[in-house]
Amino acid sequence: MILVCPSCGARSRLKTPAAASARVRCPQCRHVFAVVDMERESAPASGPMVLIVDDSPFFRELMGDLLDSIGCACRMAGTAAEAWALLTQEAVQLLILDLNLPDASGADFLRKLRDTPRFSSLPVLAISGVYRREQDASVVLRAGADDFLNKSFRPEEFTGRVKQLLGMS
Repeated sequence: MILVCPSCGARSRLKTPAAASARVRCPQCRHVFAVVDMERESAPASGPMVLIVDDSPFFRELMGDLLDSIGCACRMAGTAAEAWALLTQEAVQLLILDLNLPDASGADFLRKLRDTPRFSSLPVLAISGVYRREQDASVVLRAGADDFLNKSFRPEEFTGRVKQLLGMS
């Protein structure tokens, strides 16, 4: 989870503790503050459901925090297999898919998704830290993604793309 100190504005990463609330100390200014409702999964879904598929816990949490800021609910998966299981169990309005997963190629996952009638029109934002060139983006778009963004995105760029794909803009 990404925390922002209310005193100095410093951003830091915190692994979610078992408790529903905690007191933390800012590593920058040493200010102690309370963090409440840290269990994202226990909160009721308030907006469109987004599934984040990325093998990096840091990027999953970062994108989850950004989605929270625009009123989206989210689920997270670290592998293609986990993602497929969640997709078949829940109603998802947007899929954010890392192209480099440990158990599958993002392009292969996209093709499987598009070949399945239930998911053929599900909006997909493909992301990657490896694929950065325009040619890479065109391959992903041909495989079935609706949009592509590399992982060096600015937060407002990410949320803008999500809002556009969800029809929120």
